Amino acid sequence: MRRGHHYLRETSFYDSPFSIPRQCELVAWSQTLFDTEVLMVLNTNGLENRGAEVTVDTYMHPPDSTMTFLYKSDWSDSYLRYPPRGQTVAVQHHNDLRATVRIDLPPSGMAILA
Repeated sequence: MRRGHHYLRETSFYDSPFSIPRQCELVAWSQTLFDTEVLMVLNTNGLENRGAEVTVDTYMHPPDSTMTFLYKSDWSDSYLRYPPRGQTVAVQHHNDLRATVRIDLPPSGMAILA
C-alpha cells in the first residue's frame, strides 16, 4: 500500500449523477499500480446502511470482469482468519464509458476489493 497512485472515486446514490460523495455517504478511493487496482470503500454514516455505484478504472476491468472482496468489516472472526474465496462483485460497463461496482455496507462498514 506504499506504492502506486491514489484516486478518489465518484459514486452514485439512488441513481443520482456521479459525483464526489457528500457527508454520511459511501466514500471510495483506489490505489493503482501498473495493471492492478485496489478499491477501498467506507460507509461514513454511523447509523444507517449505505450503498452506491462506485466508479472503477475502465481499462483495468474489461467487460464481464469481477472484483474480489479482500476484506469486509462485517465478516465473522473465522472469515477474518480464513478469508472466503470467491466473494466477488461484477463490474458493470455503462454507455458513458464508465465502469462501476455496486457496494452495500453496514453503518461505519468498510470493504477492500481487488
